Amino acid sequence: MTDENFEYIFSQIGKPVTLRSAGGGEQSPAAAALPLALTGFLGEFGRCQFLDGMLNVVHPSDLQSLADMVFERDKDLGGRKTLPFAYSVFGTIYFWHAEYGVGDVNLVTGQVTCEGLVSQNDDKSNLANTVYVPFMLERESHDLFDDLDKPLFKRALKLRLVVACEQSLW
Repeated sequence: MTDENFEYIFSQIGKPVTLRSAGGGEQSPAAAALPLALTGFLGEFGRCQFLDGMLNVVHPSDLQSLADMVFERDKDLGGRKTLPFAYSVFGTIYFWHAEYGVGDVNLVTGQVTCEGLVSQNDDKSNLANTVYVPFMLERESHDLFDDLDKPLFKRALKLRLVVACEQSLW
């Protein structure tokens, strides 16, 4: 069952399109380490998409090997402590870390952001450091822009350069 924060998010960006329901055998130790709100969400909606496919929610095991490669030498975020749970169509992977909260890896720029890793703020109720972050971002935050500052996602869909919801790889 989704919580009130996800219900609010749905009122702002719409409900997700489920691509594949969560299987009963997918309660891995990784999934069990996710916050309760996200495990409830995954149980209800499974792998899904928001914003016409700009934001995709996955099971941690789907992207764990990529997270392992990114963080293999990182003493803070490595060692399977970083659990990917969503990604944007243009290569930002959102992850959860039990100690540091939410963060992201931008595969285009090679940048890792995890405010909880560098912040002295230990407030676990701060929504800016929760699994809700990728869902609360403006639509434009998930897009890329060309030299003229025009968004690329809609043009990529028209040219079939990205996979639409109905044609998902899942």
